[in-house]
Amino acid sequence: FEKTKTLPDSSIKSLDLAKPVDPLVTTGNIGGQSVVLPTAGAGDFSEIRAYARTNMLDPYLRKEAPTVAVYNASGKAGFATTVGDVLAGYGYKVLTKETSETNQPKTVVIKMTKTAKPFTDRFLSVRFKSVISDKLPSGVVPPTQTPTTTSSSDSGSSTPTPAGPDYIIILGTDWRAQTGPTW
Repeated sequence: FEKTKTLPDSSIKSLDLAKPVDPLVTTGNIGGQSVVLPTAGAGDFSEIRAYARTNMLDPYLRKEAPTVAVYNASGKAGFATTVGDVLAGYGYKVLTKETSETNQPKTVVIKMTKTAKPFTDRFLSVRFKSVISDKLPSGVVPPTQTPTTTSSSDSGSSTPTPAGPDYIIILGTDWRAQTGPTW
């Protein structure tokens, strides 16, 4: 309370978990006690987490405005879409969610931009349990989609070149569907 009592009302964001349309919580009774429960089920906070992520974007992430491409090299269907959707909920601009050309054993995150993005580097490194690399493995990203490294310099070209993603995430066969508060 001491740290927040001087915050102006404009700096406070409220989220309604019991909204009339599509509520995220309901009331119930457990052991004779009145309780508030997630509508997804007791202990299942996934919908509440997703709602909070989407409605309370991290200011550091918003400032860095990272773009990502997600490639599924795990051999298991749907991972690129699932991971891309979660990252979009965090505020990333997801440019691609595709299946890779070939599978690979290890999940990797490749930084394609020269622009400093320390918060994004840390977030992706921790979430994907990967050291950020600057080397794109061969044979994973389709050749027609292989992006070039982006930078803030102007090439002097009169035709703008579409920028590739700041980061490429390649989900390897070691990737497992994630749960918990960070997902």
